[in-house]
Amino acid sequence: YQTLPLPLTEQSLATHVALTGATLNLEDAYASHMVGPVFNRARDETPDYRTRSLLALPLQTADGTVLGVMELVNARRGAGGDVIVPFSSEAERVARAYASLAGVAVHRAALDESSLKDTVTDLYNRRYLSLRVNEEASRFKRFGHPVSVVSLDLDDFDRIKRKAGHPGGDAVLREVGMLLRRNSRRFTVLARDRGNDFTIVLPNTPLHRMYAEPAR
Repeated sequence: YQTLPLPLTEQSLATHVALTGATLNLEDAYASHMVGPVFNRARDETPDYRTRSLLALPLQTADGTVLGVMELVNARRGAGGDVIVPFSSEAERVARAYASLAGVAVHRAALDESSLKDTVTDLYNRRYLSLRVNEEASRFKRFGHPVSVVSLDLDDFDRIKRKAGHPGGDAVLREVGMLLRRNSRRFTVLARDRGNDFTIVLPNTPLHRMYAEPAR
């Protein structure tokens, strides 16, 4: 399977499902049909693959909010599975059940993620920081994998808040968060510890390499 971004401004069958919450069960993805948008041919051209039958289902929360779209292509039958057929009503029923479970899982993962993020900077919060530091310390004890931790705070932050108020202080914190993300490696853990204190966790980074991170 593939996980792909879904731009809602791009006209496609998946976009139609995402915007309407409808399920599409098409015998031929390229044929004319009633829903308006057409199948995105570029999806087939890249891997040199031909889509025929297609079943597209929304991944939804309990209140009907669409979180994504699950697409199944080219139902097959025959001894070697070499005959492409439409998706049967039974296959659609099973797919709906899987899509329902997937929607719950995706929603739960999103909620778990949001509970570990700082609402001002969108960096990780102290709770996640504590979990990761303990995890990296355990990895070091068991496997000897190095880990470095950098702490930083903002000079004169209290003076900034007195002059610009809480909105001004939050704006500064958000800007710092963006600067840290922009100048960090993908696997670096960035967290707002508390107040104007930030912590950077660098997995698999020995001490001599750690000094390059604050400079960056």
